[in-house]
Amino acid sequence: MENLSKLGLIFIIIGLVLAMFTAYTTLVLVVMGFLLLVMGSQTQKITKIPYPMFMDCPDCGKQKEVGKACPVCQTQTVY
Repeated sequence: MENLSKLGLIFIIIGLVLAMFTAYTTLVLVVMGFLLLVMGSQTQKITKIPYPMFMDCPDCGKQKEVGKACPVCQTQTVY
């Protein structure tokens, strides 16, 4: 019985050490994640760049990106 008591004590100690390690690791990860969120929001620049919009070229009818020259006939249209 004495050996089982020592083994139980060892299991309890190992369990407590693992629980503390897990808790501290989780706490460090949460704090680091929060810091990264705060730092990222301070350095992030908000730009209002729209997605590329396409239109039909008035000369040849092919699709081109708005504000750029037509890749087929090189016609530049500005809207």
